[in-house]
Amino acid sequence: MRATANVIVTALAACAFIAISFAAVPAGAQDKLPKADEDAIRAVITSQITAFQRRDGDAAFSHAAPGIRGALRSSESFMSMVEQQYAAVYNARAFEFRPAKGTGENLVQPVIVTGPNGKAWSALYLMQKQPDGMWKIAGVALTNTGQEEI
Repeated sequence: MRATANVIVTALAACAFIAISFAAVPAGAQDKLPKADEDAIRAVITSQITAFQRRDGDAAFSHAAPGIRGALRSSESFMSMVEQQYAAVYNARAFEFRPAKGTGENLVQPVIVTGPNGKAWSALYLMQKQPDGMWKIAGVALTNTGQEEI
């Protein structure tokens, strides 16, 4: 139960960061993201979503940032949380990237996800660049777009 509470707090903090990021980022700031970082971020998210599709918890959990890994402690707990709270991502039928927002070590990567029921969702991925230069997923804010498939 404590791990779940920590994840909820982490998710709320990520949502607050995402909201502040979108409000504070001037138009065109996403153009400053180096292509190598954009490609790396998209590869991490793609790898995690395809790991969910394969039900490969270890691979999916490997893309989580240290805060999430510390709170959940195992790929089994992580997969359970994602299945329950992020069903559209866990069971994604399709996904499409939008331009990233922000610069530096933390940024938001918007992704439009088609869930298993054909509904489109906006998934805002909070990405953190790690000291080793790798990008990890530090949180996701998921909202229904009110649209059918992308």
